[in-house]
Amino acid sequence: MADKNFSAGIREWYVKAYPMDDLGPGIVGNFAGALETMAKGGDIYDYIGVGDSLIRERLFTRLSKMLGLDYDHIYEMWLNQTISPELRAKAEENGIILAREPI
Repeated sequence: MADKNFSAGIREWYVKAYPMDDLGPGIVGNFAGALETMAKGGDIYDYIGVGDSLIRERLFTRLSKMLGLDYDHIYEMWLNQTISPELRAKAEENGIILAREPI
């Protein structure tokens, strides 16, 4: 089972999982904040401090595993600001409220 510490820093996970990626040390933020930012329509690249699509995809894959959901739930929230009922429920189970307040 994946570690479900949503308050953990993304950088710490990323540099351990992808030690050869030179952009890893520049990542900021935590997993809960990434979900909350996207739920509010915020820019995930601004939130994590790195504008790289491969890092975004890896982060989305990690979030989907942490939540026990398909990648598409995270991707749709980012792309279309669509929060599926399953995603909302899984987030709430982990103490994350996905508000629909624009940033």
